[in-house]
Amino acid sequence: MKSRWTTVVFLLFTVAAQAITMSLSADSGSVKVRSTTDAIWADIIAPRSIGMSDSISVADNAGATLTIGDQCVLLMSPGTRLALAGQDADVKTMLAQGQIFLKKSPSPDLASISIIAQGCTFAPMGTAAAVKINKSGEASAAVLQGKMKFDSPSGKSAIVEPGKFATYDAAGDSFKQGTLPDNALMQLEKWSGVTKEEPVQVAQTEQPQQEQQPAAGEASSSPAAPAASENSDNENKPAIDVNKIELPKEEPPAEQPKPSPAAAPAKGEKTGAAKQAAAPAEGEKSGKKDEKEKPAGGDKPQWEISAGSVTVDDAQWTRLALGVDVPIWKFGVFFDLEFFIDKNGKFSDKGWKFTKDTWVESVTRKIRYLRFGHENEPVFAKIGGLENVTLGYGFVMDRFTNMLHYPDEKLLGVQFYLNDISPIGITIQTVTPNLMEFKDEGGIVAVRAGLKPLKMTEIPLLKGLGIAGTYAKDFNQFMPAKKWNFEGDYRDYVSFWRSIGTPQNIIDSLSRLGFLDTTKDLSKVDTTFRDSVRSFAVAGADVSLPIITSSFLNLDVYGQTAFRTDNITGWGFGAPGAKLTVGPFWAQAEYRHVVGYFLPGYFGPYYLDERVTRYPSPEAKSESLDSVNLNGVFGALGLNIANALVIGGNYQLLYGSDTNAYGEKNMDQRFEATANLGDMIVQKIPKLSKLEGYFAKNTIQRSYSPITGKHDGFFDKTPEMYFGYRLGVKISEGAALIWDARYGWKYDKNNKLIPNNNVIIQTAVTF
Repeated sequence: MKSRWTTVVFLLFTVAAQAITMSLSADSGSVKVRSTTDAIWADIIAPRSIGMSDSISVADNAGATLTIGDQCVLLMSPGTRLALAGQDADVKTMLAQGQIFLKKSPSPDLASISIIAQGCTFAPMGTAAAVKINKSGEASAAVLQGKMKFDSPSGKSAIVEPGKFATYDAAGDSFKQGTLPDNALMQLEKWSGVTKEEPVQVAQTEQPQQEQQPAAGEASSSPAAPAASENSDNENKPAIDVNKIELPKEEPPAEQPKPSPAAAPAKGEKTGAAKQAAAPAEGEKSGKKDEKEKPAGGDKPQWEISAGSVTVDDAQWTRLALGVDVPIWKFGVFFDLEFFIDKNGKFSDKGWKFTKDTWVESVTRKIRYLRFGHENEPVFAKIGGLENVTLGYGFVMDRFTNMLHYPDEKLLGVQFYLNDISPIGITIQTVTPNLMEFKDEGGIVAVRAGLKPLKMTEIPLLKGLGIAGTYAKDFNQFMPAKKWNFEGDYRDYVSFWRSIGTPQNIIDSLSRLGFLDTTKDLSKVDTTFRDSVRSFAVAGADVSLPIITSSFLNLDVYGQTAFRTDNITGWGFGAPGAKLTVGPFWAQAEYRHVVGYFLPGYFGPYYLDERVTRYPSPEAKSESLDSVNLNGVFGALGLNIANALVIGGNYQLLYGSDTNAYGEKNMDQRFEATANLGDMIVQKIPKLSKLEGYFAKNTIQRSYSPITGKHDGFFDKTPEMYFGYRLGVKISEGAALIWDARYGWKYDKNNKLIPNNNVIIQTAVTF
């Protein structure tokens, strides 16, 4: 116990929450990345995470897309060279060559983004716009939607309106401005998929000048627009008139701005069950000559006001919240003051109880998240909500989350990663979803440790060999029962305890562990506890080897295994396995074998709902496992259809020769599917910012009704079935409305299926 608390205290004082996430994909041709973790240029082989201070090089015949957070996209033309800088959720793009197109919608992920080119600073204001360095070495911007603030190195400024362009003339320290020519406008719209909006006002500068129209033949050098294609084979590629570049050279990445106590606002937390939908307004940039002399985060703390309907205790309540996003160097903290109005229209004391047993929870509810670093950086830490956590290839912990009932439940989870450190690529990942459970001798902990033993050898193929081990344990599966309220007759309660042991002995155990107060009326307490099944743990290992690595094709082979650590037989393996990426298509397949009381991916996305069920009788998830001998396959597929529709899913089917208690052959069948509209479609639908849906079901045709004893059909409702959707609508700049609904079912005391939903309808405004 002491050692466990030591680990918890260490994690608590050394970790924080996640900052902005960035993902790079190659649209065509060769795209290279120089990561600060390995300091070498490498082709991207599939969509991959990008970190601050990484550098990107796009070949002359290539194109790339950088996704920043949820609602910001950078398109990169052929021949573009840039580096990333900044910290927290304040992203700086250092454009050295070529052209980029920025599409930015309101989002909680990104506090601010700026583009630095030739000493000029471009600050978007809800903008769809292009920035380029033309043949003459001048920085230029063109806007289709929103506005762009253009600061020169000397501090002069221009506001670029929709349908306009501005180019900075360094020799005259002035701006050349004008209306985008039709051909430049058409090419920008074709490249970006964004249509021009009508300008609200005439672009102005601090030293007004007469509008200058580009001369014939100069359309590609003044406005930041693609030049007309000269080759019919490249009609679908943005042809940019820029100087040719050499292959990437080993050079230091762009230096990050020096840390400052007044760091930029951190991103809003991506919650999974409840993503906050508002977007911050962009801060004004100062326009100093030396960008590195600027404060690392000159923007003010970001405030957020939200109101909406949320699910609390299986009922819809109203939640009012005031939050502030405060930057502190590389750390960030989001303070969240919330008030609940219950189903009867009265203000609830939820989150405002400061008794001996509740004050810690009440205090921690005031902090939405803490964060430090990025998930792919050498050191990453996060405290608060955890989402989509997978260790290794998922045979032990697969897409785990503690956000199933947010904001009704705000669990104090922790992630702490050391990624690919030392010459042999040591990786250590630790996860715990709820620190508060440790005070009751409970809690869940998962740890993965791995290395690349041949990384230094540079032996083809083998240098990428990875070996890792994983361990995950639930110290008390019955922890949720502590919050159960008594339902029914007290005599039934005593009768239940007698059925599993001596009532007084059990009551003494519960009292000793803090599960109930014997000085109170026990008829109002209904909790479940059994020593023999309190804890459950799984240990595993995996080996992986990359076979093909290229910008278009990537293939990894792997094997994984896991087993129970108690004296009950239960183990399995998934091998051989393979993961394939071909352009916008990805797939995974593996053979699986399971023996005894075991389940692959035991700590899955819905584990915190499934770890103990109350009806038809109190039962831990580990007790629900059958002794089986199964063989079969697991597979996953996904496809990005022209950035218009992204679909994916996975399916597992395992069969055995033995029969269950109902005389049927043992089987494990599960299915998941997801779909969401891509950016190309979302950008064309007014006010729409997000639309996605999902469906998941486990133990298909093996969930038996406690009343009839019959098993379910493929799409019949069961406690192992979930589906939902997320819909975001932009109300105005800085304000958005989001529907986030997850639907499920559970049994009640009468053995009837009742809803187990989590629905959020929320409006949020940031300022």
